Amino acid sequence: MPHRGVAGKSASVGRSANSMLQQPRKAYLLFGVEPEFDCLDGATAAAAMRAAEFVIMCTLFKPSPYRSRAVEYADVWLPLAAFTETDGTFVNTEGQLQAFRAATAPQGEARQGWKILRMLGNLLAVPGFEQSSIDDVRREINLTNTPLPNSTFPFSLSAAPAALTPGADQLMRIAEVPIYTVDAMVRRAPALQKTADNPKPAVRMNAAQANKLGFKDGDMLQVTMPQGSARLELKIDARVPEACVAIPAGYPETALLGAHGPATVRSGA
Repeated sequence: MPHRGVAGKSASVGRSANSMLQQPRKAYLLFGVEPEFDCLDGATAAAAMRAAEFVIMCTLFKPSPYRSRAVEYADVWLPLAAFTETDGTFVNTEGQLQAFRAATAPQGEARQGWKILRMLGNLLAVPGFEQSSIDDVRREINLTNTPLPNSTFPFSLSAAPAALTPGADQLMRIAEVPIYTVDAMVRRAPALQKTADNPKPAVRMNAAQANKLGFKDGDMLQVTMPQGSARLELKIDARVPEACVAIPAGYPETALLGAHGPATVRSGA
């Protein structure tokens, strides 16, 4: 968060992640994220990565053509240790800092994330990257058992722009993120991908909406949004509101559709 400094202290406001995608940078450092899956607007994120001159990707898994489009844009891949292989600190829901230790050593050439960042800082001669142990990092953020200070959110929240208003022949796309598509690890867990909580991506709308458009359960539909399109099966779902269509994010099949917004749905047979 650009408005937060060390230990949650207020800092000068920089660019938010969204602004760095809407206004592409020359270079990106990706830390444990796959932009096309982990950003709300995967299409804009992927386009920003492809437009960059240089992209460094600190990743748990080497990208593959099916699982990630990073093979198209990442110039350097640095192996990142999993959460079980790293020491660190997190802030719980009460605002308390809690420390943890690695359960096992990193595999192969993988390194703990703070070590990767420290080395990059050293190579770039940036001040503030002199820590030699996780304890040095913790001392720097003043690890105590007191809640972090509150910080005023500096970004204004305006009304939805006109571009998010569906046209007469469009539906509003709702883009949820299913539980087993939320990060690189669960996306690559074969057992989790087979559970009932992770159905394959589909177009979901209520029965009345489907009847109005002349569709029936099981039809193949073509969904088109400004950023891209996808061909998916229709699933009748009474939970979807009128004039809306629910299409999950986080899947290779839907990553380039973009975020919530107007969608055109046609027969894809």
